[in-house]
Amino acid sequence: ESDRMGYFINTVTEGGLKREIDVVSNEKRQGENAPYGLAFDLVFKNLFPEGHPYSWTVIGEIPDLRSATVGDVKEFYERYYLPGNATLVVAGDFDPAQTKALIEKYFGEIPARPVPEAPKTWNVELDATRKISYEDTFCNAPMLILAYPGVEAYHRDGYALDFLTNLLAGDKKSPLYKVLVEERKLAPEVEMFNYQLEISGMIVFDAKTFPGVKLDDVKAAYDEALARFERDGIDPKDLERYKITEETRTYNRLTSTNGKALAMAHDNVFGGTPDRMLKELDAYRSVTADDVMRLRKIRQRPQPTRRQYLPGRRSLSGADRIDTDSTRAGDDRRAADERRIGSRRRRSVRKNAVAVRPQRRTGPAA
Repeated sequence: ESDRMGYFINTVTEGGLKREIDVVSNEKRQGENAPYGLAFDLVFKNLFPEGHPYSWTVIGEIPDLRSATVGDVKEFYERYYLPGNATLVVAGDFDPAQTKALIEKYFGEIPARPVPEAPKTWNVELDATRKISYEDTFCNAPMLILAYPGVEAYHRDGYALDFLTNLLAGDKKSPLYKVLVEERKLAPEVEMFNYQLEISGMIVFDAKTFPGVKLDDVKAAYDEALARFERDGIDPKDLERYKITEETRTYNRLTSTNGKALAMAHDNVFGGTPDRMLKELDAYRSVTADDVMRLRKIRQRPQPTRRQYLPGRRSLSGADRIDTDSTRAGDDRRAADERRIGSRRRRSVRKNAVAVRPQRRTGPAA
């Protein structure tokens, strides 16, 4: 690793970069050319505004990849790939003095460079709900995704939001499972989760339905399940059960040496201290039913809504569809990539229609 961090950049050539661009481009297409492969790509593009780091995918767009130069690689390397911007964890049975000497031997000679600033929190708010209709040639059944702006990692509301999404869809007792799966038989399963990233987050519900199901019916069932949750409230035993689950998950991460190393590295990079997870446990334990219910009215927040269909299938009403300049998924995607060259990270919703509702943030930024 010290060789890569100190001297790897000298080995980068135009030929090597071109080969890597081809590899990454192929990985991107493999991910997209699969059922629901663009689902969360579209959610991110439509939930986060132009210029937000989460409004484009980490892997990038094909035009961006093809336009990358060796100079771009070197600039990124010089700015970010340095010991001062890295966390090294040594776990296991070792001699501390000897280990420190070896770290100094292999990393000490690498010249120090300015450490980049940590990214700043950038939570988003929507003033209208966006509805996106997307035709996917690879899927054989509709899918509904509802995504709400959330909060960044370690935000004080995040712990209650984790429990809220679990209580709504975490098991067979949850209202979303009962209404959509058991009672109305619209989908084989449902999923809801609180997705917190470094500078922002989202709350996501998704349901891959049975073939032929109308997504308007799924949305109506979703609203009914949330209304039922608001009416019935929280069973204290269910909240306690999820607290125990969270505690068990934390300790399971620490059962192996590799697990300890990964957890310490993650917590140091994103949480500022290698033992952050233990502090997180206290935060989870302190969540009350009132905390969860304070955040329950997610139906009143605007949400980007993505609906996915087979080619030619049209069960959205005209009011739900917004025509956009688009291309068909699958074989035509490459042609669409070519048309976008030179227009970096343009917000395209490919055969997607959009409409979105206003929303409230779950709480002030930490």
